[in-house]
Amino acid sequence: MKMAMLMAVSLLLPAPGARGQNIGVNVPPIISLGLMDALARLDAPALAAVFAFVPESQASMAMAYYLTQDHGVLKRFVGKVRRDFKDTGGVCEWDREVLLHIVMMSASLQPPPGFKPVPKGLMRKINELSLAQPLPLQEIVQRRAQKGR
Repeated sequence: MKMAMLMAVSLLLPAPGARGQNIGVNVPPIISLGLMDALARLDAPALAAVFAFVPESQASMAMAYYLTQDHGVLKRFVGKVRRDFKDTGGVCEWDREVLLHIVMMSASLQPPPGFKPVPKGLMRKINELSLAQPLPLQEIVQRRAQKGR
């Protein structure tokens, strides 16, 4: 159901490269499947509309920053990644990129403005998962289906 809602939102967005008709601005591209998967599993499909305005090259950094602002959501994200790791022996490439951004922000001498430090126990889990083998989303989804998730 969650994935269906995200797919519906993505269908409402214009095609990549399309231009806005009425307001004369460039319309952003559709969000990546890795981001859609993360939003669906976090039960946050409404954020797809926000991330549609973030360039794909910066979406994982934006997601990492968003997650550090709400540690409850961050815990759910880490739980999702841990389940994937237990089920598949690896983590989604996109999720790993997000985790690496969180590690980088936490280790920075000058973190981004408004950055909320991640609790040590949660940071330890993030560090461990960020070192896991990255797998393509398609492989993760297939292995989830085999496990019945």
